[in-house]
Amino acid sequence: KRKLGNFESNLIIGIHYLKNENYDLAKKYLLKLKARNSQFLLNDFVSTSLLSWVSFSNLDLNKAENKFNDMNEQFENLKNIQNVFLNCHYKSKKTEILFEELTSNEKIDFSRYNYFYANYLSKAGKQKKAKKVLESSIKLYPRNLLLNQLRYDFGNKDNKNSFDCQNLSHISAEILYIVANAYSAQQIFELSNFYLNLSKYLNRDFHSFDTLLAENFYKINNFEQAKKIYNSIEKNGAAYLWYAAKQKAKILVKEEKKEKALNILSRAFAKTP
Repeated sequence: KRKLGNFESNLIIGIHYLKNENYDLAKKYLLKLKARNSQFLLNDFVSTSLLSWVSFSNLDLNKAENKFNDMNEQFENLKNIQNVFLNCHYKSKKTEILFEELTSNEKIDFSRYNYFYANYLSKAGKQKKAKKVLESSIKLYPRNLLLNQLRYDFGNKDNKNSFDCQNLSHISAEILYIVANAYSAQQIFELSNFYLNLSKYLNRDFHSFDTLLAENFYKINNFEQAKKIYNSIEKNGAAYLWYAAKQKAKILVKEEKKEKALNILSRAFAKTP
């Protein structure tokens, strides 16, 4: 295992205090991150973003938005995501419009945020529009796991993924997931898993994080660890069950266990509504 550096150690402590709503102590350790010059640009995004969020309790929406406007221009797309969450956090009337603008962007793939948009509408009591957004999103992104599970959840009135924009830990978890996903895309899997585990610590009930974690282990050929995570994922709803079965079957085929792979798929298919 790689020894944790000062940046990572201070981040872990800062995250601990953030989760426990001790924002003054969280700020103290997050400021230490800003004081260090990191070789990774994404680390600067993490420190700037989290430090901003723990400072918002003393700011109105306009001042909070100005803090994001001062962020590095290279983080423009990430800033747009956070601006939606910021308005949601402050219960701004602009939230719905900002979600629409973000998810309708044709240049950048913000498909993941259709889930958060539909979830927001549902929590706001706009069930009809939430279902409309969800169904139109699934037509565009039929393989999106978050959206497919939300469709089952709406039918069962039981949300398997928990996200509340009033909860700073939930927002911070999503920020760290963005970073984890970026590191995974760069095949820096150790750092990706580090950030994913912080995301899971901040929001244990958002099971989507585990899908990237399992994928990372699969990519480094740690099939046993990947299968353990898929075994956990499949317990979190019908869409997750079918997804996990397909991923486990793919591993078993690689291990030349085709019959076992077929059995897993058959059992999962029989359980899927």
